[in-house]
Amino acid sequence: PVRWEGHIKGIPTIAEYSLDGGTSWNRVGESGDSMLTWRVPANYSDSVLVRVRQELAQAAVNQLDGPKFAVNSLAFHSSGDRLLAGYANATLVEWNIISPTQIQTFQLPEIDPLGRTPAIGVGYTKAGDIAAAFRSRAGITTLALFHTGDPLPYSMETLPADFVAQSMSVSPDGNSLFLLPDRGTRIFVYSATDASFVRSVDMPAPVT
Repeated sequence: PVRWEGHIKGIPTIAEYSLDGGTSWNRVGESGDSMLTWRVPANYSDSVLVRVRQELAQAAVNQLDGPKFAVNSLAFHSSGDRLLAGYANATLVEWNIISPTQIQTFQLPEIDPLGRTPAIGVGYTKAGDIAAAFRSRAGITTLALFHTGDPLPYSMETLPADFVAQSMSVSPDGNSLFLLPDRGTRIFVYSATDASFVRSVDMPAPVT
């Protein structure tokens, strides 16, 4: 069988293979989950590729009615049926995009009296927790980690005042948080377990 990770439930996943390095593709079949049984054809080639894809045009359009603030960041869960949205009022909402309904809400303890503290990055950690970075109007960036089911963070870390973050992303393995600068060449790396500082990485050119 062919197996893969990261699909949106409710949308068929199509598997295909190519014998000419991707110039043309042959259909294997489609699956409703993350596995497909495939009898490999008796063709010989040194340029074989296999791909899986979803045709999102087949999906129904659902409206997610959350807080009446702008959405600044989004992240899909690897299961494909959950979406994490970071709003401009220091709020996170996790959605079931199949229903569509709110699963849970997370809130950063208010650090801006006007409530304008956008989430500049959200994601899921390896442990299944929620990671987010918030930037105040003064340019102060705060990292926050949330346990599922708990609306308040279990760990928070404020970045140095001279580092203004542009965005945050979670590493592919879910163990690290990468903070990109709004201007400059230095990237900060933090732990996705407790939001502690790990190291900084200096790039040869400004990060854009």
